[in-house]
Amino acid sequence: MKLALAYNIPTGDANFDKIKVNSRNGLAKLINDNNAMAFGDYLQALPFMDYTRGVISKAANNVFSRAPKMYI
Repeated sequence: MKLALAYNIPTGDANFDKIKVNSRNGLAKLINDNNAMAFGDYLQALPFMDYTRGVISKAANNVFSRAPKMYI
């Protein structure tokens, strides 16, 4: 049974094939949802990573240097 699920082997049993398709779809949804949550975590951690700090600060300085000056 494990091999039929893992390698998508047709069994000829309609009930088992339906369960197999549902489980594979559920796994694909789980992977997509997990990747979506991980992307947000990566974006939150991005400023604290050493190799991106220089890139982000240069981009921010570039953006702020083009912004109109505001005097309070």
